[in-house]
Amino acid sequence: MGAGPYSRGGIDILTSDAIHGVDTLRYLCGGRVEGVFSNVRKINADHHNAFQAIIKFSSGRTGVLLANWMSGRRMFTVEVHGPGVSCFGDLEEGGRIFKENKTDPVSTFPSLGNQHDTEYYRTFGIPEINIPKTGWHKTVNDHFIDCILANRQPETCFQDALETMELVDAIYNSQI
Repeated sequence: MGAGPYSRGGIDILTSDAIHGVDTLRYLCGGRVEGVFSNVRKINADHHNAFQAIIKFSSGRTGVLLANWMSGRRMFTVEVHGPGVSCFGDLEEGGRIFKENKTDPVSTFPSLGNQHDTEYYRTFGIPEINIPKTGWHKTVNDHFIDCILANRQPETCFQDALETMELVDAIYNSQI
C-alpha cells in the first residue's frame, strides 16, 4: 500500500502485474471483447491503483475484473460460474468446485504454495509458490516447438498479447 508506480511511472500497474488477471479473464471467457464498462481509480495515491471492469465477450460470457494495489496483501483468485456449477480458485489457497447448490465441494484442487521441493520451480516472484519442473514449463515449451514444426500458431502469440493490451486500453478508456 502506498508504493509508487513502477519504474518511476514508466509502466502502470494494470499493464504489468494486473495484466495476468486480464489475460486470465480473456482465456476463461473466450471470444472477442464486445463491450467494456470500467472504473479505474487513484485511491490514496497519485497513480491508478484500483481497477474494476465488466467485460462482455462474443462468447456470450461476461467477465468481471477486480484488481487493486492498495490493500493488505496480494491475492490472485478466480471465480467461474455456469449452470449448476461454481469454481473458486486461489493460487495460494487451492480451489473448490461446487455443484447443484450443495455446500460441500464435489472436487478440490491443491494450492501451488508450500511446495519447497528442489524439483519445483519458483514462480510469480513469490518463493512460496512453485511449479513442478516436469509441469507446465515442459508442456509450454513442447507446445511452442510442436507449433513451429507444424507451422501453426501457438496458443499464446503476439496476436493474443495484442488483444490483451487492447483490452487494457479499453479498460482505461471505458470509464463509467
